[in-house]
Amino acid sequence: SGLIESGMPMFGMCLGHQLIGRALGADTHRLKFGHHGGNHPVQYLPSGEVLITAQNHNYCVTAGDLNKDEVEITYKSLNDDSLEGIRMKNKPVFSVQFHPESAPGPHDAHDIFGEFFKMIEGKMENKISVIHRWSSGQSPYRDHHVSKAILASGGLDTPFAVAQGYSTTGVGL
Repeated sequence: SGLIESGMPMFGMCLGHQLIGRALGADTHRLKFGHHGGNHPVQYLPSGEVLITAQNHNYCVTAGDLNKDEVEITYKSLNDDSLEGIRMKNKPVFSVQFHPESAPGPHDAHDIFGEFFKMIEGKMENKISVIHRWSSGQSPYRDHHVSKAILASGGLDTPFAVAQGYSTTGVGL
């Protein structure tokens, strides 16, 4: 919760999503059937768009525990209606339960990284260089000097993240 209060842009994935949810006062609960594999439909609630995502988890954040004045639910599972993503309304913090960085696929959720980069564009205090390259073969390079944090587990390629200047948590499950 200290990082959240600091105003540092944060993007949580998988366990990082659960950690952010717990820092915001929510509990986590075990799913009746865990989400595993590369074919899970998730709906982006603001637009209604459906993404096919890669997932590997047995727990999820309890949506009813979140303060709706502070947190917007952004993604839900179309298989079981479980919470798949959140965004803070007044802080640069968002997270998803699935793996948008997953390779070799699916790649529907790669644009979520663009959302994180837009979030950190306004944070130019520190001298950490970010060079971002999409794994889809495109190479849009960006050079910003910012502080940023990605909380993740599982599929995040930590050497890739370190090379890009991210602060990461690497948690093996």
